[in-house]
Amino acid sequence: MIVGMRCAGCSVTETAIYLGRARSTVSAVKTAYKKCGNVMSGKHNSGRKRNLTDRDKEQGTRIVARKCKQSLSQITSEVNSHLRNPISARTVQRELHASNLYERVGIRKPLVTARQALQRRQWCRTHRQWTPQQLQQVIWSDESMFTLFQTTGRVYVWRTPKEAFAPECIVPTAKHGGGSLMVWGAISWRGLGPLVTLHSKVKVAHYVNILGDQVHPFVQNSFPGECPLYQDDNAPIHTAKIVQEWFAEHEGNDEAHFWLNGYVNKQNCRIWSEANPQVYVETPLHPEKLTVWCALWAGGPLFQKR
Repeated sequence: MIVGMRCAGCSVTETAIYLGRARSTVSAVKTAYKKCGNVMSGKHNSGRKRNLTDRDKEQGTRIVARKCKQSLSQITSEVNSHLRNPISARTVQRELHASNLYERVGIRKPLVTARQALQRRQWCRTHRQWTPQQLQQVIWSDESMFTLFQTTGRVYVWRTPKEAFAPECIVPTAKHGGGSLMVWGAISWRGLGPLVTLHSKVKVAHYVNILGDQVHPFVQNSFPGECPLYQDDNAPIHTAKIVQEWFAEHEGNDEAHFWLNGYVNKQNCRIWSEANPQVYVETPLHPEKLTVWCALWAGGPLFQKR
């Protein structure tokens, strides 16, 4: 712009006033253009030297990769411990941004151990080929707690700077969530299962009562004459010995079938009896024992879980 106005016949003063620049700046730019043909400096390595070398940048990237939950000030302190000339937190932040590293809110997820992660991966591989018809035979169950007010996570509000404390823009909080309610529930393709209020910490005996008083009637009404799979999250109360015994010993008035946790290693076998000519069963029990059991309880439901 400076070069264009000067070449168009504008004086140094006119150009400086119009562009809001100093007369010395206008004069220097025009002189550089006459001398070099451009307004850029041709000096090698001109400009201010960078505070960090490539090696220093790599060091900072390694620190973040190793300790990604540290604050910017902590990262800056550790970076400066390896430098002769300390740098500011803003410089560290700028270099991290140049490496596509930004500070974000961490996503909350349940804690999973290495063993649990392996089990989940195996479960996914086992069931990735399941058809929609097979998934329609699954009953999904879990316990969950609900609070009156949100106690974790961020809530974003669209507001002006003056509305920071407006009642409709604040996020109300209360101790312990303002009251909570623990419930157990189940869902399936056939519809919603029962929703049970849990007034205290769930114990094994209480869970067994839920299986007998809630789950069993739900299966009889929603899956008459069928063999659905009962899926839970393998919490300690779900895998207790008394729960396993309930699934092994429970009996009723429908045809023989088994409930199994979806990710248990099972042995497939076919059961033959007079009352049940051919009932397909998935179970870890030995086929001969199952044959005897089904012969004794022909016509009654049979549950098995490991």
